[in-house]
Amino acid sequence: MTEACARDFAHRLLRVAADFAMPTRSGPDLAKAVVLAEEMVVAGCDDPTTIDVAALPRSVIRSDVEPLIREMLAKHGITLPSTGDEQAEYELLLHAFGFSDLPVADFCSHFWHQLPALEEQDDLQRTLTRLLDDLDHADPASKGQVIQHMREAVQRAKN
Repeated sequence: MTEACARDFAHRLLRVAADFAMPTRSGPDLAKAVVLAEEMVVAGCDDPTTIDVAALPRSVIRSDVEPLIREMLAKHGITLPSTGDEQAEYELLLHAFGFSDLPVADFCSHFWHQLPALEEQDDLQRTLTRLLDDLDHADPASKGQVIQHMREAVQRAKN
């Protein structure tokens, strides 16, 4: 059942993981993780770790619950990077951007920080650089389409 649960809730599991991986934010929305776990349990994803997260109050403190939420994410195939592992944070955010609704603003600063010199860039990095430039120059009506092209480029590269 865990594989089916991870597939059915992949988008939201990635968003919870991305919230944990973005050190520039005020911290993850722990209530989202608890609500997600509650909904997963209702849907039949009743592994012990997900049940434990679902049973938490929504006003929890990160230091009290982070190991449990990390364990729940790992149980569903998402490993959170260690604090300070910028490359792993970037890879998680890249995946979350491509396969969830992670806002481009939450992804692009990590992208620019990790971007190697032009001669060392892979096809995906060159494509995203071009599309971010397109996004910068797009009219408001076209921005959503450019972002969708960016997500599709990540999906093609990561599948």
